[in-house]
Parts: sequence; C-alpha cells; structure tokens
Amino acid sequence: MITRDNILADLLEKILFNKKQLDILKNSIEHVSTGKFTPKQLRKQIIKFRVQIIDKLIEFFPFYHKQIFLEESLGSDNKPNPQIRENLKEKNQLLEEISLRINKIYSKLKEKPET
Repeated sequence: MITRDNILADLLEKILFNKKQLDILKNSIEHVSTGKFTPKQLRKQIIKFRVQIIDKLIEFFPFYHKQIFLEESLGSDNKPNPQIRENLKEKNQLLEEISLRINKIYSKLKEKPET
C-alpha cells in the first residue's frame, strides 16, 4: 500500500541520492587516487553537491507541507475550509467563462468559409 510516508521517503531518496551526482563523486574520488584532483577539489565538489541537496530540500518541504495541509483540509469531515471552497468556486467560474469563450471562437471559425 502506498502511503504518504512511502511517497515522502521515495522523494527524499531521489533528492539525497542523486545518481548523476554520485557518479561524478565516484569519478572524482578515482581522480584523487590517480592524482588528477587534489583532496581540496574533492571536498569543494562534495560541499557543492551537499549545498544543492539542501537547496532542493528547502524548495521541497514548503510544497510538501502545503499539499498535506490542502489534503487534510479537504478530507476532514468532508467539510472543506471555507477559503478553499471559495477558491475552488472562483476557479470553476473562471473555467466556465473560458470554455464559453473558446466555444464562441470555435463556432465563429467553423462558420467562416474557407478561402
């Protein structure tokens, strides 16, 4: 069964253990052993990758938290938050207006004789 925890674990694993970065680090370690890289260059590369991971985590967690909050507010006693309900109502109205406009444009194009 797929749970929220499993999804979170999978996403974190993808962020923390980026295959491309790990391959680059593996090659860099080999280069250090052959003398092509200095240990200082390897440390800089490791720090650079760790900073990238932290940046991705910082971007990910607010999004994840927002999704959980939205999920919980929609699922609690089948009484969505009034603000969310209003938001959905506005978006539905906008979609209706857009669909009417598209239908008008389509009907005009359909009626227009081809030249």
